[in-house]
Amino acid sequence: MRLCNSLVKARLILFVDGRALAMLTLPFMFGGVLAGLAVLWLV
Repeated sequence: MRLCNSLVKARLILFVDGRALAMLTLPFMFGGVLAGLAVLWLV
């Protein structure tokens, strides 16, 4: 669910605000996805 939510938000940022803002927010989105995967791996 979290991954799908992050992907939808990333697409919205890309289409509404353009590539420049998408590139600024990409590390934060990627970090959130990695943190979620780490929690799944540990459980």
